[in-house]
Amino acid sequence: NCGICIDTLHFWRSGCEYSEIDQLPRRWLNFVQVADARGPVRATPKEMIRVAREDRAMPGDGVIDLKAIISRLPPDIPLALEIPNLALARKLSHEERIRSARTKLLALLADIEAAAA
Repeated sequence: NCGICIDTLHFWRSGCEYSEIDQLPRRWLNFVQVADARGPVRATPKEMIRVAREDRAMPGDGVIDLKAIISRLPPDIPLALEIPNLALARKLSHEERIRSARTKLLALLADIEAAAA
């Protein structure tokens, strides 16, 4: 009764290989937390915590190869957007951020589906 939740930010910054996902039993994969990052995250604990809590990028706006991760997951896996971003919260309303995140994630999923066809 347990499984694995892949958080794309932590997967990327921990140096995991995409092929590691292929080796997991599909029944272990319950959902994925989708976020992107703008660039190399300094390895200090303080900076990693700051990025995780307040500076994640919208899907597709950063350097993480989200397509390589998501395309390896079961097609019916629930996706959770986990994109705390203090700068965007100061500029955009909750609704605007949600709509933007949804649009970006749907575009990413459409690209993955087109590449698989």
